[in-house]
Amino acid sequence: KIAAPLELTDTVMTYLNAEIAEFLFGEVGRTLEQHFAAEFKGELKNAIRTNLINFDTMTAAGDCQTSQAFTIFAKIFSDGEMPAAKRRLLEIIHRDKDINACGMVGLRCVFRVLCDMGEGDLAYKMIVNDGYSGYASWIKAGATALCEQFFYFDGRATGSQNHHFLGDILALFIEKFAGLNPNPCYNDKNYLSVTPNFISALNYAKASFEFDSGKSYVLWERAGDKINLKITVPVGVKAELILPHGYALIGKQTAKLSAGENEFTVVKI
Repeated sequence: KIAAPLELTDTVMTYLNAEIAEFLFGEVGRTLEQHFAAEFKGELKNAIRTNLINFDTMTAAGDCQTSQAFTIFAKIFSDGEMPAAKRRLLEIIHRDKDINACGMVGLRCVFRVLCDMGEGDLAYKMIVNDGYSGYASWIKAGATALCEQFFYFDGRATGSQNHHFLGDILALFIEKFAGLNPNPCYNDKNYLSVTPNFISALNYAKASFEFDSGKSYVLWERAGDKINLKITVPVGVKAELILPHGYALIGKQTAKLSAGENEFTVVKI
């Protein structure tokens, strides 16, 4: 059963496309097209808010994980509405027994939204579920590559067994769990944002990225009740460390990053 209405997912997707178009037209100086995309984006957002959001409960049409996560991801809710919308997403997920109830559209955003909410542990729990609709079900069935869908028949995937259809999970590991985000706003290829999520069930996470001037690394690993965080910044790259809510650097350390090796000790507060 597909719970998310097509009019919601299609309209939000078109809204996001218009947002991308506005940005790109602005980058190349095509102001007429940029203005058109901005106006179209505004019309779409107004239509979504008018017809597809219940503001009494801050629930997107469909009352499901995909609808709620997708509208939060697209920032359809205002800043003032967002806390209630996020609480509603958690209610929906808990109602669904903390397992994934999304298809391709929802899986592109639900785990990212949860990590940004400080709910990385819940995202991880949903990912490693080895029952129906959990990514670990593929490993349990013997898969060695991304599958097209979660359905199995006699232990075999019913779709392609080498497919990137549900593959944003790989980017999530790098960007949200390890926290390595090169050029996150798409406007500076020599900027790095480091935003790790210290998942309770993990002892470490690491990732790397090749900039023009060299390779950057992020590694965090547990050491008792502390976390050792190492970040390598290539020469010529501007970098920023943003710790998740509830964590702080020990002692007099600052989050300033410089070229070369940067080492920190992080504690939960």
